[in-house]
Amino acid sequence: TPQMNTISSMFRSTIHIKQWYQRRVRGQPTVKMCVECVKSVTPDRGTTCLDTGAYMMNFKGCKVCNEKQVKTTSLTREEDESGKEEVTFIHVCSKCSHEVSKHSYSFEIDGEFQEESMDCLLCGYGERSTSIDPYDPRENKLF
Repeated sequence: TPQMNTISSMFRSTIHIKQWYQRRVRGQPTVKMCVECVKSVTPDRGTTCLDTGAYMMNFKGCKVCNEKQVKTTSLTREEDESGKEEVTFIHVCSKCSHEVSKHSYSFEIDGEFQEESMDCLLCGYGERSTSIDPYDPRENKLF
């Protein structure tokens, strides 16, 4: 029946989404990330931007071996001629090397501001814009 086919396809797509979370990270090929290892998928971290480390409070444990520790592998730091810095690495289980997520961090100076961003299934998403000057021109405070 048509209704049964719809339910069956919804069930298959739900299983696929539960097993792997796919996304494009800064124009790079699709990266598979495991949603079963995290408590919350890409939590909003506000202005928190990490260029190293991991947000362990969001790590549920490795779905393969139940280990509660992660390590980083495949660390790359790139800086282009404009001064934009890109840091990427992969969070993996410290015991069985199961890939949990790909972490992407960027930093650049744009005019009078430092712009930072972070995007990671485990660590979350965050952005920060900080003035280079001691007094932030966006804050129009009268003395």
